[in-house]
Amino acid sequence: MRVVPALFIAAACRAPNPPAVVVIVLDGVRAEESFGDGPSQIDGLTPAELMPQSWKEIVPHAARATHLLNLGITITPPAHGALLTGRRLALGSYAVPDLDPGLYRPELPTVFEALRAADVSRPEVVLLGNTELIQPLAHSTWPAWGDDALPDGADFHLVTDVEDPALPGQDDELVLARAKAMLTSDAPPRLMVINLHQSDRAAHFGEANDYQEGVATVDEALASFVKWIRKDGRTKDFTHVIITADHGRHHDSDTDPAWRNHGDSCLGCRELPFLLLGPGARAGETIDTPMQLVDLGATIAELLGVPLPYADGRVATEMFVTDIPAGREGVAEARRADGRSVEVVYTLEAARRTVVVADGDELSNPDALASESLVTFEVDGHTEACWRSFVPDPDADDAPWVVECFASSDGSWVPAPVPVVKAGPFWHGVVADAGGAPWMAWVNNPNGIVQPGLAGVDEVLLQVARRGADSWGGPLDVPLSGSFPTFPALATDGTVGVLAVSASPSTSDGRYHRQIWLGTLDLAGEVAVPAGGWRQVDLGLDAWRLERPALSLVGAEVSLAALGTQEWAHAVVVVRSHDGGASWDPAVTVTAGASVLPHVGPATWGDRFRFLAYDGTDALGCTVTLDGDDVRCVALGGE
Repeated sequence: MRVVPALFIAAACRAPNPPAVVVIVLDGVRAEESFGDGPSQIDGLTPAELMPQSWKEIVPHAARATHLLNLGITITPPAHGALLTGRRLALGSYAVPDLDPGLYRPELPTVFEALRAADVSRPEVVLLGNTELIQPLAHSTWPAWGDDALPDGADFHLVTDVEDPALPGQDDELVLARAKAMLTSDAPPRLMVINLHQSDRAAHFGEANDYQEGVATVDEALASFVKWIRKDGRTKDFTHVIITADHGRHHDSDTDPAWRNHGDSCLGCRELPFLLLGPGARAGETIDTPMQLVDLGATIAELLGVPLPYADGRVATEMFVTDIPAGREGVAEARRADGRSVEVVYTLEAARRTVVVADGDELSNPDALASESLVTFEVDGHTEACWRSFVPDPDADDAPWVVECFASSDGSWVPAPVPVVKAGPFWHGVVADAGGAPWMAWVNNPNGIVQPGLAGVDEVLLQVARRGADSWGGPLDVPLSGSFPTFPALATDGTVGVLAVSASPSTSDGRYHRQIWLGTLDLAGEVAVPAGGWRQVDLGLDAWRLERPALSLVGAEVSLAALGTQEWAHAVVVVRSHDGGASWDPAVTVTAGASVLPHVGPATWGDRFRFLAYDGTDALGCTVTLDGDDVRCVALGGE
């Protein structure tokens, strides 16, 4: 049973309505031009000078955080996905023509669905804004709240242009006016997420001063709207307001102006404003505790008194005057290595959200905000473990993830060579042994999983490297013409390697059509370019979106499994080739009579593939043979 803090029970008792949350996202507005410490690098003005009304009417009544970071992809859809799910997701949602919901949705449940699932009164839940980019975030593809989840997500409302209703509205004031009308209706929403897109649009497409003018323009309307929530009898006693951003902007780039774009690992792109108002907030206080964008999802769920079970985020306890549970503890990832357990462990410390430990000894950098994505392997008679860490450096404009590795040969762990230094927020190495010398493959995209040409990304590649006795060779580039490559799979028989990855065609709408690409690597000759080029695996399933491949290679027998998604349904797709991938048997789709869970994907396990599913009552651990003929599942318990 959910335990709701006394703070919010008291608030609910004082008011005729249960707790409500309004989240206002200042799309693309940097902290230094809004609610950070400033001054702005554009013109030297402080945030209070750029937004005087908001600093007068909002800041004195709010808890203000000065160290909130987006550690994921710094563009609108995946950033909103992190905010709503409490977890960074490799692929955010993107709009498609005619406002169609699209195929890229959050893979995990959002706070919208968490509230609808927990509240039998089926409260109003709204996603509102003047950009269609956020529309697909109204519903996740999470099957546990599943095929019936469509009516349980948010109601999306697009505020359109007054003169041309076919276009999104340019004026943020109109969005806030629509929000006020909804909050004063006969059925006000308990959760409303508002995207104000005017400043981001102006920065991308406007003249030299349009961005900061957009920030200044929204000031009075924002101040008036929040003041009304604070004072109106229908909202003041039970409504929490969160004001933040999804991403920031460049400080220094080759565009004119420099802050035209965003999307990479620059510190200006990562730093976000954060204000919290409402019952129990530390009104008028400034908090410098490190926080992450995913913490907002966990905090919103806590304010509403509902569970968000798959969130990595930590409740922003420092923003409140009373003690509130900070969030998840325990093991996040675990691997066996050299007879010892290597784990990624959640902590309750804001400055070290996850750490890597081996039998109680911490291996990860003590200054890292997060360490995750663990991989272990054997090399030259000893065991190694690698992962990615985020170590903040306030003196550097670039803020990437980095790779750390440790080795163990006698029960102790010591630093080991790394295959690559700078990494993206979804870097994960996959390892295959080639005659005693492991090869590792990964997506080489430090900015996250984005499309070439976006945010300064010239070419998205895969990379492979071979671990020698004392160091990694390479890394060697593996050119790939497709867009949005995700987690690769690698298998070898000692001399030949097979590399698979999910990617999209490099076309304007290609990112909505995900297929598996396969390449054969001559590992003995250390040739990284796939022999014969990349080949798209033709499964005869054109309507399916395919992600997260897993591979098995025995001689010329290549077996492949992937997560298949068709609209709201998930399955494991299994296919086999007898000639090294030149031709394929008919594909087999496996559901195990349940809903396959999408955020894990299949994995190779001996002579079978394994995956997770949900049957409406229990989580299932399932395996399937390499040809897809035999499926076995065992209940793991719970969701």
